[in-house]
Amino acid sequence: MKSCYSTQFLIWAALLFFNFSVLGLAEEKKDDSPELSQARSDFQKQVKTMLDPITKKYIQRLEDLKKKLGAKGDIDGAKAVQDEITRLKSIAPDSLENEPNSKDATTEKVLLGKWSFEKKDRSYSAIWTFQKDGIVLSNNGTPRGNWEIRKDVVYINWGGSAWEEFVLPLNPNSTECNSHVGGSKCGVAKKKTSTENCLVIWNQHNAHHDDRGTKKVNIIFYDNNQEINKIENQELKWEKGKDCKNTFSLPDKEFDKVRVEIIEHIGLSGGLSEIEIWKDGENIALKSKVSVSGVFSNNNDYSGDRLIDGITSSSAEGVGFWLLHDKATGWCELSDFNKTVKK
Repeated sequence: MKSCYSTQFLIWAALLFFNFSVLGLAEEKKDDSPELSQARSDFQKQVKTMLDPITKKYIQRLEDLKKKLGAKGDIDGAKAVQDEITRLKSIAPDSLENEPNSKDATTEKVLLGKWSFEKKDRSYSAIWTFQKDGIVLSNNGTPRGNWEIRKDVVYINWGGSAWEEFVLPLNPNSTECNSHVGGSKCGVAKKKTSTENCLVIWNQHNAHHDDRGTKKVNIIFYDNNQEINKIENQELKWEKGKDCKNTFSLPDKEFDKVRVEIIEHIGLSGGLSEIEIWKDGENIALKSKVSVSGVFSNNNDYSGDRLIDGITSSSAEGVGFWLLHDKATGWCELSDFNKTVKK
């Protein structure tokens, strides 16, 4: 495969070399007549117009082939194609830049926030959260990836050969999706609307054991270490085999720290899967510092930083949730947000 693509690469390199050599020879001189300058300019545009579409078409073909190989699990083949693309772009970066998309800002505005994704054959579903920093979080499968807006799609890279795409233009009610597993238009995504900024607490059930959870909490908001709001004796939803979502309003005042006190637990001990603080479509809890009163058996698999890892599920043992010591109540705090929060 590498030999085949290298041969094609040499052909294109020769064409591009001809292109740039000719354009380089036709350089502007001070004593050139206006007629000569115009003729030269016309010639350069014609050469560029002729070669650019051919080169871009080849790049697109390589991109499609890379996806096809990745879907088959041929990582080495996909990497060889990517190397080919990289070499070609290094020769003519200006000619091969993606065409500017004047609708990028609009696309990003629609994209940011939560989307539900489901394969049409119902083999997989997830909630994906798109953040402004180019990060996308998932509650099922690979927990974190990167997104970018391309000419015809929003491209999501989960690492390795795993990827998905939202076909543009985005339709919040139903957007067609492509995937490394299933191919073109094998899934549908719908945007989940959020009516207000809020605090979300995800309870946990301790994987298949279903023997731990949080029953009641106090929620305290602070600003500069001064308590500004307290929500007391709040009962959290809990079910065996299910990670229950509990939503609370944010205070009207600015705050820079949130403390959740577990005052009653279910089964052997309390704990939580995730804490989210939603502001303008962004979960800013992901940028916070976490402190906790204790960790089950001092095991890092259940440490406090699991509260802001983007994983809202406790279905996998030791992955994505925080636990307290047996029979113990306790607390967790999120602080040092990158920006203050106001409802």
